[in-house]
Amino acid sequence: MAHTNGMESFRSMRRRGHHGTFRHFSPRHRQRCVNEFAVRQGLHERDAIDRTVAIAHGMAGKRLRHVELTG
Repeated sequence: MAHTNGMESFRSMRRRGHHGTFRHFSPRHRQRCVNEFAVRQGLHERDAIDRTVAIAHGMAGKRLRHVELTG
């Protein structure tokens, strides 16, 4: 079930990322940023080793070329 507290937590994490790490979300890549924060929200209760393993398994067999990112 979705709760207001969970939505506020997600919004807060996204806002901190916007003001701290990313500085700008272009409309073209906004969905990618939101997807990244959704993954972070889902992994935040795991320890560092489990998060790293889950991320590595998710990356296996995937490739993002520069032309696809900027193209």
